[in-house]
Amino acid sequence: MSEKKAKSYHGHGHLRSYQTKGGERWRYEIYTWIDPTKPELGKEKAGGKGGFLTEKEADAAKVDALRAVEKGMRVGGKIPTLQVFAEQWMEMREADPDLESSTTEGDRRYLTIHVLPRIGHLTLDRITVTALNTLYGQLRTELPPNVPTSGRWGASNRKPLGANTVAKVATTIGHLLDAAVDDKYLTENPGKGKKVKKPSKEAIEKESVEMTIWTEAQMAAFLKWLREERKDARCPP
Repeated sequence: MSEKKAKSYHGHGHLRSYQTKGGERWRYEIYTWIDPTKPELGKEKAGGKGGFLTEKEADAAKVDALRAVEKGMRVGGKIPTLQVFAEQWMEMREADPDLESSTTEGDRRYLTIHVLPRIGHLTLDRITVTALNTLYGQLRTELPPNVPTSGRWGASNRKPLGANTVAKVATTIGHLLDAAVDDKYLTENPGKGKKVKKPSKEAIEKESVEMTIWTEAQMAAFLKWLREERKDARCPP
């Protein structure tokens, strides 16, 4: 690979062309002050990326990267998919002794069954308000992907999520994307945008069911059904 002389852009970085088997490509590199209060220390490389077909494309990407650096974001590295980042996040939470296991188990269940099969392939920077609104609409109207067709948890015994559960899924996603912001993969959390269409409190309350207490006869009938129809070994004879 042969390179041409780099073009400097006002001390903020440079563009460089190089040859590949597919033809000419362009790369940008950017630099920031080691300590803005001590310019005598000079600058250090903050990131870079190649593979651009034109100088104009590389320059536009360089400008975006400089803006990201100013906001404290990572640049030049590979942004993980939601699937990869979520797995790391879940493992970190499950190792936290201050978190209840019921909380972390709920997070893993929501993400593994309902979220990641739908949008886990997206990189973090592609998780937009539109993507989340589409997801929440699917949760309310569709069964999870790859749900079994038979058995206790088969499609015939499942239904789309209610408003309260979708709200819990949205809360889990919000916490997950907060961590992505903390790790400098995102500048802001799209899950907390004003235009995110999460279930309202009114919708949750409307769907809530009042608790009822079964009579002794109703409980006996239910246990008989579990024992004889569902073959549940935990039910007493």
